Amino acid sequence: MRRLALFVVIAGFAVAVALTLRARASTSATGEPVHPPTPPPDVAVTQPVVPPVAEPAPASASGRTWHVALGGDDAGPGTLERPFRTIQRAATAAQAGDICEVAAGTYRETVRPAMSGEDGRPITFRAAQGAAVIVSGAEPVTGWSRDGAVFRAILPTVFASAMNQADQVFVDGTMVQAARFPDYGADLAKPRMATVTKAAGRRRDGAENWTYISFEDEALPLRPDDWYVGLGIRVLPLSNGWSWPQVGTVVAHTHQRLTVRTRCDTGSGPYQPGSRYALFGAALLDHAGEWSLDRGTRELRLRSPSDTDPSGQLVEIKMRDHGFDLDERSWIVIAGIDLFACSITTDRAAGGDAVAYDDNGWPRRPWRSTTVDEAASTGVIVERVRARYLDHFTDVSGHPYLQWGQGTGIVLSGTGHVIRDCELRDSAGNGITLLGRGCRAENCQVTGMAYASPDCAAISTGGAGISLDHEIASCTIERCARAGILLRNLANSDPEQPRARVHHNDISDCMLQDRDGGGIYLAGQDAAFLRIDHNRIHGLRAPATAGIYIDWAKSVTIDHNLIWDATWGIAIQGDRDGRSDVLCYRNTIAVAPPEQGEPAVAFAGTVGQNIGTAIIGNITGPWGAAGCHPLGEGFGRATVVDNLFWEGATGSTNDPQWRDAAAADFTLQLGSPAIDRARTLPTSQQWPYEQDLGDDAAGPAADAGAFEAGSPPWSAGRPTSAAPLR
Repeated sequence: MRRLALFVVIAGFAVAVALTLRARASTSATGEPVHPPTPPPDVAVTQPVVPPVAEPAPASASGRTWHVALGGDDAGPGTLERPFRTIQRAATAAQAGDICEVAAGTYRETVRPAMSGEDGRPITFRAAQGAAVIVSGAEPVTGWSRDGAVFRAILPTVFASAMNQADQVFVDGTMVQAARFPDYGADLAKPRMATVTKAAGRRRDGAENWTYISFEDEALPLRPDDWYVGLGIRVLPLSNGWSWPQVGTVVAHTHQRLTVRTRCDTGSGPYQPGSRYALFGAALLDHAGEWSLDRGTRELRLRSPSDTDPSGQLVEIKMRDHGFDLDERSWIVIAGIDLFACSITTDRAAGGDAVAYDDNGWPRRPWRSTTVDEAASTGVIVERVRARYLDHFTDVSGHPYLQWGQGTGIVLSGTGHVIRDCELRDSAGNGITLLGRGCRAENCQVTGMAYASPDCAAISTGGAGISLDHEIASCTIERCARAGILLRNLANSDPEQPRARVHHNDISDCMLQDRDGGGIYLAGQDAAFLRIDHNRIHGLRAPATAGIYIDWAKSVTIDHNLIWDATWGIAIQGDRDGRSDVLCYRNTIAVAPPEQGEPAVAFAGTVGQNIGTAIIGNITGPWGAAGCHPLGEGFGRATVVDNLFWEGATGSTNDPQWRDAAAADFTLQLGSPAIDRARTLPTSQQWPYEQDLGDDAAGPAADAGAFEAGSPPWSAGRPTSAAPLR
């Protein structure tokens, strides 16, 4: 505990104050029923609910334990000696305080508890000691016959999703791709795409809500005219500086020119040269690792990745949306039970049915919004869960960030939910969605999210529903098609007692399919002094992409973050309601230009004047040999003091003397001009409480940048000491 004399900047003038510094915290739903095929003997499916045979659970604080095993019988008592066969049977029997313990195996079912637990007496679903338990949303496919290079099988039924999820096929546990051009490639988060070389017109039919767009691709394989008609298309249209995805159908084809009909109105013209696209359809099934499905005949056609008879492989197809449906359920714990091709939700209304248009072609808004009550769910804990392929969809025709931004991933919507020590891989949308109030995500590894390239993220706080006081801490986030952490709507409910915080996360290799976003991105809200601190953000080299991006939002504290190998460090774009009130305090930023050659800017922004913004005690410089612009054009009314802006010349008077930047060690060497440089603590008339920024200065003043010289550096990401998944 030290007392330091600091200067406080208030609405453009400074007064001296004393401040106590504390220690650093360190395809659409059809409505038809699903009839899954009979599984092999090593898996279980949900059976019709059997009336309980066993005695009711005793009304004690500890409750009783119900046992589940693949060799069990749902007509039995659910004991260790005579277990149930399905988890759902145990979920039907369980009362507050009970435990449902599951033996090893794959359980092909959606589990929905009959009731909630109680505060202090949750219903717990857990894997037995040392058991590998998987709840799967997929069903095996058998009965293969050869048809030339392709193998075919007839499904008992097709997937009837309640939330507009698409068909998804797996071979030996790995997703294979629907037939397309160009072939997808090996990187799920960054697929191969074809490129528009010439715009050829756009026509809008407002009465029917159709847009017709023509373009040319000089690399499009030559086929007879109209050969491509009827294929589906997905486009990243490179319009207005971003490339939110659009889908449609090819309705005309001549030589290398295609005309597309789509519900998605680009609003500004045809697809520009450089826009990227892919085509989909059975006619394109020409390579190993591809499939097509005729939903009318239920015929699945497949070329396995090995291009051999799939009868000797485990082929599965997605048949369920959720592994656990906790809608209107509270005080539930899910521990150590893995998920495959499904997710968990506490709120089926969060994203609604995700159908973007009505039968007449006009937009719908089926998701939960702030005009609707919050989800009736409290106190759900998800821990030590490994999940892969949480969601899969191909319809991105609707709102770019609301169609899929609230109902995908593990959705914890309500009050006081927690997800921790989990490993999540591969989702077309979010990995984790936090909605409501006071939810927390911590110590999670989240990889490969938003591969369908909607405006989703590894961790998202929605965009239309209430999202207050959440905390996202110590997570490792990697390889996302768009943002790493997406904070639309997140704010503090009470700025004088701030709880909303995003801290100690390691975020890398994001914005792989798009531009104009960030490792951490928020847009449009008054965040009431949401704090973003002690994050490591790196590997963001798309154009107009920042480590932290504040887009027409206000009232955010950004301190002690390390950002390197990014096009922009921190972007603050546009003043909301005439002000920005963004505090950027003691961050370390090393930027590098993208491959397209745009300039690298540490503090980026071209719109607005950043009234109320303060940029104090930061270090900026280049990553590698490229130069660095410290400030963009939109900071004319911001307070900018005590910073060390380095142009990149080694040994110059403003060289911060990072210990080993090439190895991502940005701590300061003794003698650095950044030491004791951060003498000013910013505030504003709009900040009604004293910011505790966790400083622990080792000298007469704090050092500029994210690390204090001579003190142990802070760490970020899922800690090595975190609870093991098993």
